[in-house]
Amino acid sequence: RKEMLSLIALLMILKKIYFSNTKSIIMKNTKLLFVFVLLFVVFAFTRCTPNQALVPSTNEMLTHSNWGVDYFYDVQNLTADYGGYHLLFSNSGAVAAQNQNETIQGTWNISVDSDNIEILSINFNTADISISKFNQQWKLTGKTTTTLQFEEAAHSGSTSLLRIKQQ
Repeated sequence: RKEMLSLIALLMILKKIYFSNTKSIIMKNTKLLFVFVLLFVVFAFTRCTPNQALVPSTNEMLTHSNWGVDYFYDVQNLTADYGGYHLLFSNSGAVAAQNQNETIQGTWNISVDSDNIEILSINFNTADISISKFNQQWKLTGKTTTTLQFEEAAHSGSTSLLRIKQQ
């Protein structure tokens, strides 16, 4: 509505300038006309928002897909050790690490730290050393519509990196 009113006002000014009887008025107001047109264009296009692919919230992403370990580094590359596992996150805060032979239950939640960075906390109820490596707080460092990337939140200069991908 504001843009329409601005356009009408601009057209009224143009009518006055171009249909005036005096050539000197047109010459004097050419700069003014240019400024009005420029301001209108700037105003009209600064209100536009670019099309952005909407990436769902981390919570929504986790609970609406099965996840596989795409990359896991903890002192060394451990990705191959998790190739058969799928992570399943539920809205209730339960998480499961599942492979062909077993399902290990745990809990998860997402919080936000003082720097407004999302932190994923995972706790599996297991003595399995491989799965217990997930038991920590993970700082979200990257996000696309199909992957989430984390680093260990407990230490700066972390050596633990985790990237999970939708299956």
